[in-house]
Amino acid sequence: MTRRSTLLHSLLLVVLTGLLAGCGGSAGTAAAPAVQSGKLAQGPVSGAVVFADRIVGTRGNFVWDTDEIKDVTDADGNYKLPSVPNYDYVLVSKGGTDTLTGLPAIQLLAQPGSINITILTTLLTLDSSKTTKLSEKLQALQPVKAPLDFDVSKDATPATLLLVKSVEIAVQSITDTVISKAVKAGYTITDQQIADVQFRALEQIALGFAGTTENLATPAGLRNALEAALAEGIKKINADAAANKSNLVIDLTAAPSIADNAVDAAATVLGTTLTSTVPLSASTVQSEIDLANASAGTFAATFAKALDALVNPTMAKISSLITTSASTPSPYGPANIFIVFVNTIPGTITGSAGTGGSGGGTGGGF
Repeated sequence: MTRRSTLLHSLLLVVLTGLLAGCGGSAGTAAAPAVQSGKLAQGPVSGAVVFADRIVGTRGNFVWDTDEIKDVTDADGNYKLPSVPNYDYVLVSKGGTDTLTGLPAIQLLAQPGSINITILTTLLTLDSSKTTKLSEKLQALQPVKAPLDFDVSKDATPATLLLVKSVEIAVQSITDTVISKAVKAGYTITDQQIADVQFRALEQIALGFAGTTENLATPAGLRNALEAALAEGIKKINADAAANKSNLVIDLTAAPSIADNAVDAAATVLGTTLTSTVPLSASTVQSEIDLANASAGTFAATFAKALDALVNPTMAKISSLITTSASTPSPYGPANIFIVFVNTIPGTITGSAGTGGSGGGTGGGF
């Protein structure tokens, strides 16, 4: 009996070895191919294209190229790239709808290997200060030190939600203002131009938050920091436009209005006031999804009202967004936006550059 059992065992090993060899694998290499997957979340963003934008030299273009890996987010914001890119890349989202507010999603970024793509991962990726200040400030808004590529629609504190929704509304309001004015003047604004405006604004918000002495957990502190950052963002947008001979000019006096309305809307939803200097909780994790469901529609309405209130008054403060020149304006952009792979900063985002990548921690014009 022992000999028969031993023989059967030996035959089984031979068969298994043959099967593995036939598959081109072994016990150590038979695992399924790795994938890049997660969620695109402002709230959950449906119908967005998520792609691994190749960095050629030091630039990407925010446009999906046919040889770049992509996916479209489902109704819950989930995406799944079929494989991990073997080239230097940054994760980019394009289009889609925030399912909690019904509003168009702004374009977001994340470093290679990040799980979820959010406002937080975008700010960290665009922070060219190359310090740990921003990551430390964002970590302070959460109860425990953990990777910052978590799903902000499910696991954020009130302090984090205040920041995320304020930034979202501020950037969206700048976008809507530019689009509305361009349409009224009879010009078509391209996706590339929108991307340049949004990411330049986000870059300056990242830098402003990294360097501010304000308490970002309070509505009053966040408003002050956001106002200063938006002023710098508008300056940069105008400078980029001038360098490219575009007739895009945004009045700097728009910054306070945008910051006030954005933070006020977020603070209202979270049950506090714009002028409050009391920090929102950084210890109790809540779900934005649950908050939206519990508000019986007022959540979406509050944000929609904030944007409506912003766009028309802000447009009145634009000195010469589109000039009356008879000639067709030169294309605006691309802006000189810097990408910083923050995987070298402890306690920020999980993941690392794709195989063959060399961008980790260095930063470069994107």
